[in-house]
Amino acid sequence: MKLVILALLMINSSFAQDFCNPLNAREVKKIDLSMTPNYFFKTSADGRYIYYISMGKNLMLDTKTGKQTVLDGNADPVPSADGEILTLLHQNFQQPHIPWKITIVDLKDGVPVSSTKMSAYIGGSYQSVGYADAEGNRQLLYYDEVEKQVVIKKIKKTAEGYVIDRNATQYLSYRNSDLRLPMMSPDGKRFSALNVLTNQTEIYDILPNGQTKLVKSLPFAGGKAAFSYDSKKITFNVASDVQQSWDQLPSEAMYPATLDSTTQIRNVFVYDVESDVVQQVTNNIAGNSYFPIFLGDGRVAYIHKEHDSTQFSIQYSSVPRGPQRSLDSVVQCLGAEDESKLEEMSKVWSKLCTQWSQLGDKNSAAIGTILSLSMKDCLAMVEKSNDPSLGVVCQALNRADKNPAKLEPKKSPGEHILATRCLICHGEDKSWFAKNKVKVMKSVNSKNPFTKMPKGGESLTTQEKKDLEAYLNSFK
Repeated sequence: MKLVILALLMINSSFAQDFCNPLNAREVKKIDLSMTPNYFFKTSADGRYIYYISMGKNLMLDTKTGKQTVLDGNADPVPSADGEILTLLHQNFQQPHIPWKITIVDLKDGVPVSSTKMSAYIGGSYQSVGYADAEGNRQLLYYDEVEKQVVIKKIKKTAEGYVIDRNATQYLSYRNSDLRLPMMSPDGKRFSALNVLTNQTEIYDILPNGQTKLVKSLPFAGGKAAFSYDSKKITFNVASDVQQSWDQLPSEAMYPATLDSTTQIRNVFVYDVESDVVQQVTNNIAGNSYFPIFLGDGRVAYIHKEHDSTQFSIQYSSVPRGPQRSLDSVVQCLGAEDESKLEEMSKVWSKLCTQWSQLGDKNSAAIGTILSLSMKDCLAMVEKSNDPSLGVVCQALNRADKNPAKLEPKKSPGEHILATRCLICHGEDKSWFAKNKVKVMKSVNSKNPFTKMPKGGESLTTQEKKDLEAYLNSFK
């Protein structure tokens, strides 16, 4: 029956579609950089000012006048989302044992005011700053390279400037040292990070008691992500391997990352935390688009380098209009029997459209491309693949578009916990956990750090333990 439906759909399809480039036309503004950018850049909310690192210096480029200004410090020039302050870091590379020096200056219309409002030392980099509260205080989040933890400190506003409240430190990953490249949402309620153990992008809620709660684990090694101004979305780049040699592939947690397109190719994606929709912004099969951020109007900016060029640029792009599909919804529509077809389809796309090596989940960017395909492009690709069984993927995309109400219900709390806190590390089938539920719950309730579950992150709360046990008991 499935093949009959597929055949009928194919009759009305045009196979002249370019399934190798499924993105619609979108506005792309390009600004060339005269100096090679390093591993961090931001813009003002309107995109006029670009703050970036090059040759060991912090720089600010006025895209309207072309004027470039050298700023204080040599790393992480970060404007706050409300445009009121700029935080900058300085590291003495001759004396790496000395902590990072952080400086705060006021901003006026995107331009730093000359007076320094704070100078202090912190244990790490990749800092991000939240909105100010009613008293003008802010949260400062960064990865502490000494403590090997994600840390939040409170920046207090005083009559003389700002000071770090040493009594208000929160360690957000003291039971999970595998998180790197953390970035906080502007509202200070969430942060994203790369889990270097699972190679997944993770989003956490920051709870009032200083604890954290895993919101989502995305099957993408997203590197340094960035939140939208309303804190509802994140944008990140995903690397796809081009060469076969594993030992030469760089780590997403190590910066500056390679920009050799013969090794890896990077593309930019946007993930909506509320709708669970993944959208592809760039579709490079050569060259690199990386370290994306949001502008105030919802557009995305990112660094770009063509495959055969030495020129770097900052590009501004709208998020393409098109199918609003979540990975979970497509997987649900496929069902357990055909779930593997999505990965097979992504490998077909890589084979037909790129020269990427076939390294399984190392090319997760291709799955994001499949989610962006129109029905016509999907069917054209199935025909080109000579594997009619992949038509079930097109049917799943179609059902996810037209019949969202007929999707299977969302995972129960216990099933969600199993998927995001247990299967990530252990990898066993769900049925294994059900058969060994007594052993599992004993480990969940254990206080021994060597035997307790989950292995990474915070221990389960009392309610989460009840939800997990109830789900395991629901198995026949």
